[in-house]
Amino acid sequence: MTALLRHASPHIYSMLILAIQLYIFRFRTMHSCLFLRTFPVSRIFTVPIIQRSQFFAKQFHNSPIMSSDSNPSSPKPHPGHNDNDTSCVAACDKQKVHDNRMDRPPYSLSDKNKDSKALYTGTCFCEKVKYEIFRDKPLDAKFCHCPTCQKLHGAPFQWAAIFHKTDVHFTQGEDQLIYFHPGEKSQEYILPCKISCKFCRTPIMDEGRNMLLLYPTLIDFGKDNKKKRDFYPSCHIFYSRRCVDVVDGLPKFAKHKDESETIPETLREDGHDD
Repeated sequence: MTALLRHASPHIYSMLILAIQLYIFRFRTMHSCLFLRTFPVSRIFTVPIIQRSQFFAKQFHNSPIMSSDSNPSSPKPHPGHNDNDTSCVAACDKQKVHDNRMDRPPYSLSDKNKDSKALYTGTCFCEKVKYEIFRDKPLDAKFCHCPTCQKLHGAPFQWAAIFHKTDVHFTQGEDQLIYFHPGEKSQEYILPCKISCKFCRTPIMDEGRNMLLLYPTLIDFGKDNKKKRDFYPSCHIFYSRRCVDVVDGLPKFAKHKDESETIPETLREDGHDD
């Protein structure tokens, strides 16, 4: 068979060899979507054979299976903050983004906390999801009255405490988390997003690109009320969208803190601001 092919047209012989190389390349790497993006099929028959061979050799050498510094069973940690999400990512790469997030806080333990003892722990209602906190108090805490928080929490407002991602570490149930992006109304991992337990549906936290919003009602403060007081909000935000009046002496901003006017603390009877 080989002898017959050698006496056939050189063009037919080269194209057959190319087809075999292409099949081996796509089978071994299992990254057909990457191949089609970087080397469209329409160009296979227009690019010189030598150039095609160089391209295939380079892609094959750099594939996850053949690369010497890559181990499929032990993914390399992704450097930096957990600021990658599935927005603007091709469908064939979205699972990779989900997998990579486990190499970064809060899904993995920050290097600075490896020799530290957690100060607090938190759980969802069914306790399938657990996390620990390494900071003694939040950077800030707020009551949020925006309609999104009201609906997603089924409550008049949300109590949220702000932490760095490196301050928090999930110790159990990372595979029990579900995500929701309110703006896109999507369950894809798009930041910022709401995170909940997929079993009991307890809201766990809001994850942003650099920060987390934890819900203090999930945290175990023990019998120390002083520690709980450290998580108490400094103000109300989006108070202009409130569904109930709160008389507690805290500043009440129409929108974001220090970026909007304050609203006087009063009790409304008609349900509307004057």
